[in-house]
Amino acid sequence: MNIFLITGWGMGVSALQPLQAALQCCGHEVILCDVFNPFDALQRATIHRQAAAADVLMGWSLGGQLAACLAQDGLKSGGKRQYLITLASNPCFVANQSWSCAMTKPVFERFQCDWQQQPSVALKRFIGLVCMGAADARADVRTLQNLISPPPEKMLADGLNALRDLDLTDILRRYPYPQYHLLAQHDALVPHTLSGCLKTLNAPHLHVDVLPNESHAFAALRVQSALQYICAFLDSL
Repeated sequence: MNIFLITGWGMGVSALQPLQAALQCCGHEVILCDVFNPFDALQRATIHRQAAAADVLMGWSLGGQLAACLAQDGLKSGGKRQYLITLASNPCFVANQSWSCAMTKPVFERFQCDWQQQPSVALKRFIGLVCMGAADARADVRTLQNLISPPPEKMLADGLNALRDLDLTDILRRYPYPQYHLLAQHDALVPHTLSGCLKTLNAPHLHVDVLPNESHAFAALRVQSALQYICAFLDSL
């Protein structure tokens, strides 16, 4: 299958190159894309055109939300049938009155304020949160630091605004094609209890799994474990 794969906030495309390579070894064609500003109409339309031919829209964390945005754009434009896969991704990253299974608004606002004041320090702290919950989180932090290629600050700022403002629950609820959401049991950013919340959307073809004993970083650092789940879903289509 042709897969359009979107990375996560602050990571750069290099973070998902191991997953890209693994998927290609399984016979899939994979285009890897960095995060983009979904509220910039021109930028979003450009990415939509790049993704229009893909069979699968897949993303990690913020990238999963952006993949859902592209899925919606494909429906609106009358495009081809596309499957949606999200990895450690919450359709609404910051909790609101209708979606409580998410990071609280005060916690997110503190992080965003910290980033505005000291971007490099906040990004380092974020990497720690991405790896928190793993069996050897310190080792994972070192590995991830060597793997990532953080994008420009403007892109990071746009990404934080997207995490704060996007609420894609209605998109998932109404999406007519198969969608798959893979979560991590020890994720410090996206609670694994999200699995139950996603099921309450009652989407016609929504599937959820929780990767045991893993952190938010599994898409970058536990590629073979993630690959088994992803390929099992793709093989079922």
